[in-house]
Amino acid sequence: MNTEEIKADPQAEASLRKLLEKLDRELVPAEHDAIREHFMKTMRWEYVERPPLRLLFQERLQTLDEKSSNTYPICEAVNDPAKMMINELWYGRASTMGWLEVRDSQPLQVRANMGIGLCASTFGAKIGVLENNPPWVEPVTKDTSKITDAIRKTLDEHDIDDAANRGWIPKAGQFYSYFKNIIAEYPNVEKCVAVVIPDLQGPFDTSAMLWGSDILLALYTEEELTNHLMETVAKTQVRLHDHFRQWVGRELLPEGFSHQHGLMVCGNILIRCDSNLMISPEMYKERVLPFDEYVVKNVGGGSFHSCGKWDHNIPAILESEQFGTVDFGMNQSQYNDIDAHYKVAAKYKKHFNQINTTEEDIISGKVLEKFPTGATLVFSTNGIESAKRLMEAYRKHTG
Repeated sequence: MNTEEIKADPQAEASLRKLLEKLDRELVPAEHDAIREHFMKTMRWEYVERPPLRLLFQERLQTLDEKSSNTYPICEAVNDPAKMMINELWYGRASTMGWLEVRDSQPLQVRANMGIGLCASTFGAKIGVLENNPPWVEPVTKDTSKITDAIRKTLDEHDIDDAANRGWIPKAGQFYSYFKNIIAEYPNVEKCVAVVIPDLQGPFDTSAMLWGSDILLALYTEEELTNHLMETVAKTQVRLHDHFRQWVGRELLPEGFSHQHGLMVCGNILIRCDSNLMISPEMYKERVLPFDEYVVKNVGGGSFHSCGKWDHNIPAILESEQFGTVDFGMNQSQYNDIDAHYKVAAKYKKHFNQINTTEEDIISGKVLEKFPTGATLVFSTNGIESAKRLMEAYRKHTG
């Protein structure tokens, strides 16, 4: 069990408090209640004047003063809660400071963004971090000829009931305690910026991290072992979800909704299964989907995410009763036949998240004809000023 106490760097915490003070002055709770309600109406396929639009930009934001730093390298942020929160507030899809500039449809949120390996780390997997690269997970052995024995040993030694005390989970828990405690000192921030559950991936993708890419062949040659592995990961993921809820609670939302990817999804968790791109519809539906559904069912509902082109498995997700949102990832939805899938989603009332649109469709209002409700939209602009102009143009459309 890793119980080493993590303390925030004093200089980083001072910078963090400057950000929180600015936010506390400028955020209006009623405005952000309305943004979240707008999302929920869209997700329920109710009438909205305009679907939520998230505008992304790579332009670096201005710091508050010459001494303050925009962000810290990931290798530092994963070991310091103040640096992590600064990164969350300044940067990326969940950038709260970016929202102050653009004021788009984003529901504000922060999380302990420790990469894809939290669940895998409870099985003893080593997480690597180098400079500003996202954390990665090393398989339980690099000797592929010994992988089945290594997986069996890993499963024998794994204790689901003790998962919250293993790997990076205790560290993540300390981050969440820090987040909740410091945000509580700023009333408007606490009412506007949700602290949300971390990325717990999904049963197959976590299993693939532990096994390595040969797991795709093992689905055929080691059916019993791969099933045992995915089942154990699924049960561990449920346990970790429940563990983190002690800090994030309802995330400023009513039952049935939560935050992920800088937006919102239906249910309490977002299952990631990017690997489904390499799995046939028959194999996915028979061997992988049941474990995804197990997690969602046992945490009180959830949603599904995959990047890339996965048209062949989208029908199974749309047909499943367990998933409320289908999340396509940033700048990824266009690889699929979204127009055709959206018609089916309308039948099942499934919410589509992160649907890429175009500048022309935003300005002309054509995007409202394509996706009047049931979908939340994203567009990557070339800078803050462009994002402001597009949001102003979008607000002129009343649906």
